[in-house]
Amino acid sequence: MSEEDRVLHLTLQRVWFDKIKAGRKTKEYREKKPYWQTRLFRKHGSPKQFSVIEFRNGYRSNAERMRFRFNGISETEQHFVINIGERVKVKA
Repeated sequence: MSEEDRVLHLTLQRVWFDKIKAGRKTKEYREKKPYWQTRLFRKHGSPKQFSVIEFRNGYRSNAERMRFRFNGISETEQHFVINIGERVKVKA
């Protein structure tokens, strides 16, 4: 998979999914834990580069999904902050 094809898959609860869908939430937060460190950063510490973020509303096989541009990762003391860009049109 090339860098331009990299997708960050994130599953959300309905309340957060709807806020992102409506454009009221432009950042997604994940706790600073080893799991997220591995998902978001390379072994030497630099952030992985994704082209898009695919949000999924829950775990159902037919769950609603939407894609947005990936605008990088920043950090706070306790969280990784995933910056959400513009919505990307997905081919049917």
